[in-house]
Amino acid sequence: MKRGADGFVLIAVIWVLAILTVLAIGFGRRALLEQRVAALSIDRTRTQYLARGAVEYGIAYLRNQAMLQSIAEQYGGELQSGIHGMRKNLLAEDGIFDLGDPSLQAKDNVSFALEECEGRISLNATPREVFDAIEGLSFTTVTAILRRRDEEVPQPFLAVEEARFVDGITDQSWYGTPDRPGLRDLFTVYGDGRINVNAAPREVLEALPDMDPSAVALIISYRAGSDGKLETSDDRRFRNVEEVATATGIDLNDLAPLARFCKFESQFFTITATATQRQGKVRSASTAVVQVDGDTARVLNWWEGDLGS
Repeated sequence: MKRGADGFVLIAVIWVLAILTVLAIGFGRRALLEQRVAALSIDRTRTQYLARGAVEYGIAYLRNQAMLQSIAEQYGGELQSGIHGMRKNLLAEDGIFDLGDPSLQAKDNVSFALEECEGRISLNATPREVFDAIEGLSFTTVTAILRRRDEEVPQPFLAVEEARFVDGITDQSWYGTPDRPGLRDLFTVYGDGRINVNAAPREVLEALPDMDPSAVALIISYRAGSDGKLETSDDRRFRNVEEVATATGIDLNDLAPLARFCKFESQFFTITATATQRQGKVRSASTAVVQVDGDTARVLNWWEGDLGS
């Protein structure tokens, strides 16, 4: 009997040890998982603050440029470059975001892109003639867009996506085809209605009433600079219609649409900043719309969030 009792105790001890081992492994895995979740949460928070900081850097850049422009104009001069769209990698070029460990700089990135909103057609302010000239917009659709301005209580478009639901706009016209750009790429909700020649893409300039496509090609070619690519460091800008004629050889009479519907500087900018950690596996973004008025820059909208890996 004693041998049988000893055997039962031994089996019971083995079972207890097995159960304790399983519990210990379970607790260990849970603790490791919680540690990883906490580290991921810290990295997400960190990237979000880095993205916010990059937007603030972009706002400071706009304020700086506006102040320098104001000083230059006060003394009868003008900045050669002015405020314009750009993309900037803050770690590589400035080092203002120090992540502590120098080895991280090869893996992680903080950058911002600056886009001039008024390089597109304002749903809230551009004259009807421009909308009438856009291929894919019917008379009924144009009337529906403009009716929102003429109501007793105007209902301006707050986002470009709202125009997708205007009567007459189809998926094909909105998203475009390989042969024709989508309407969503032509519009903005900001600005005074005049289109910035220095920021407008080819399809926007070609949408202007009576604008010759060959003249648009010459304008885009001049803006692109020696490398033939837009949004690079050698991009060139025009200061007025006369300079467009001189630089491109286009007759001033052919530039009448620019004189009527366009301008050469922007007041509204979109700053989009991104930050990454863990070799791009954790990514966050912040976006702000900023209005430059004189030597000040005022934030109109701000939104942010995490990006998928």
